[in-house]
Amino acid sequence: MRSADDEFSDPAAERAVLSAILLDERQSRGTYALAATVIRVQAERRDDGLAVDGDFADPRHNLIFAAMGELSRRGEDIDAKTVGAELRMMGRWNAVGAQYLGDVIDEVVTTSGLEAHARIVRREADRRRVDLALARARRNLRSSRDPDTALASALDVVRKGVEAGSVRGGPRPLLEFCEANWKELEERGKGNAPPSLTLGLAALDRVTGGAFPGQVVTLAGVQGRGKTAYLAQMLKANARRFREDGSGRRVAWWSLEMPGTELMWRHGGWDAGIEQAALRAGRVSREEMESLGASYNYMSSLPIDLDGESAVNVLDVRAWLYAHPNTKLAAVDWLGCLQPHPDAPKGAKRHELAEMNMAVLRDTARQLGITIVVPNQFTQEANRGTTQTMHDMLGGASVVNDSAIIMIMRPGDAMEGTDLPVSIRVEKSRMSANTTVEAVFRRATGDFIERERDPAEVVQLPPAKAGRGGPRKGAPPPRQAWTVGGDADATGTEGE
Repeated sequence: MRSADDEFSDPAAERAVLSAILLDERQSRGTYALAATVIRVQAERRDDGLAVDGDFADPRHNLIFAAMGELSRRGEDIDAKTVGAELRMMGRWNAVGAQYLGDVIDEVVTTSGLEAHARIVRREADRRRVDLALARARRNLRSSRDPDTALASALDVVRKGVEAGSVRGGPRPLLEFCEANWKELEERGKGNAPPSLTLGLAALDRVTGGAFPGQVVTLAGVQGRGKTAYLAQMLKANARRFREDGSGRRVAWWSLEMPGTELMWRHGGWDAGIEQAALRAGRVSREEMESLGASYNYMSSLPIDLDGESAVNVLDVRAWLYAHPNTKLAAVDWLGCLQPHPDAPKGAKRHELAEMNMAVLRDTARQLGITIVVPNQFTQEANRGTTQTMHDMLGGASVVNDSAIIMIMRPGDAMEGTDLPVSIRVEKSRMSANTTVEAVFRRATGDFIERERDPAEVVQLPPAKAGRGGPRKGAPPPRQAWTVGGDADATGTEGE
């Protein structure tokens, strides 16, 4: 039976990397530096001696590469003699030996294929790390009786096991990001790429561009100003889009403050125009029953999965989202960010739990390319005040650091019947400056609409500044792939 190291290794590629460095007499340190941008090898001196670990499956190769690294750091040439001398200083010459070092040199290759061989070594090393992490996760599964807890724990083990990154990890040339953005822009122009998600109000979408994959959005609100109603409006608006485009995308909602049946009572009553007291008491006419049935039929057609009963934590949420890749928008009540975390120190305080749990949601959103919305609250003191800032939210800096912020505030206590004027402020966003949208929360129907403003209140913005006149002096010409219809001027640069 083959071991994991045998299965996930390429000895020929490993020797090819080392041979290319040893044989490149004039540029040996530069060749090593190129390989070291891909391959990871660490040497650590301990009480019991030197410990060397790295991406090479063969321990001898890790030792040779570590010796090369020491020579390079001291500015010395790298060849068979200097590497042998360094291994002796490390006390590891017997682990390699002159014969094997000579065998490596006999792998006659050129430096032209060095980077390709180095990436093979890195790829196989990452496969071994994933295999080891999965083995640890399986052991956790065998020792747990709760499959949900085991799944969350397994995902955490796998994440930690491979968090050093892969061949795709680490800094990359800006060229790759520009090409990816250009390709996505072309696809969007053709209508092939999914649009950004709506924030539930057209005015907010206009100024922010909507919600984006990989983003956490915190929705904060003064008590009684419709925070939960606004969240439902946003989730249902996106669910309608998902249903209409036939993409199979879905919405997930973890409601920890209100059970699922309670939510359906509220939204069914709002849609049907039935007061909650009458609905709960059963004082409903035949016509109202028909309206309620129509509301339930509509909500049943939406691709929304709701959990309003379990005491879920963010690790449960992450496990569920990994298992349901069609979910592209998720909402998790703030209470989920205050649940225990396995890595939290004993006696961790609420803000420490919030920081760790928000980081889990942020990483989950980025890894899965989804949007996660977290309804939050202001502190009791801020609720009593007339103005609130994002620093008045529960969780403080942990929320501010890890998410975009949308706040529902009250400009005053003025009310017209059941219509409550509110200010919805975008406090932190990728795509826009801080801005405020005036809206009305219609309590009778549980929705928000944009408030018409007096023309005198509208601030006229200055015209946008012109571009800086193309690229800096001496910049390379634009890539042909970035021109539109073959017109180089469309890139904002002059043709050659």
